[in-house]
Amino acid sequence: LALARQEHAEEAVTSYEKAIEQRPDYPEAYDSLGVALLRLERMTEAAEALEKSLSLDPASADAWFNLGLCLTDQKQYERAREAYEKAAALDPASAKAAYNWAKTAARLDRDDEAATAYREAIGRLAAVPTPVLTACLTLLATAYGRDLRADNFLLDSLGVAGADAAGLLARCAAAASPASRVR
Repeated sequence: LALARQEHAEEAVTSYEKAIEQRPDYPEAYDSLGVALLRLERMTEAAEALEKSLSLDPASADAWFNLGLCLTDQKQYERAREAYEKAAALDPASAKAAYNWAKTAARLDRDDEAATAYREAIGRLAAVPTPVLTACLTLLATAYGRDLRADNFLLDSLGVAGADAAGLLARCAAAASPASRVR
């Protein structure tokens, strides 16, 4: 993948095409070719290479994510949403897959799905499993006396837009403490 960096992307395309000639059953070569083509903004070719990679290895979260990038650029939002959702499911630690899934769902006016995916992305960034994050949001909503899930700017409204994972966990712990329930 080092060759796939923008300054060497053409060189990378040639190298990966040669690798594919020698090993046409090697999904990583197609994935790497797709990334190089993506960097060159040759989205149709990139999508074809990534789809071939996925036909050989449908469990590649990276290939699904990269395909989502191509499809988003081509304004194929429904297919992009599906690709990001698969990437997020295959790589439970990937906040970027969940975030792009959320953005694409929002673009398709699927607000409930977008909200779920945004919560998933935030949870992954904070290394907090989604059920724990959901419980924290419920506690914070009770403490603030408003429906934070309906708020489009959740992080701003909570005052945690710049908070790191430790800060978010501390806020959740404070909201869950018995002292926070006293009015």
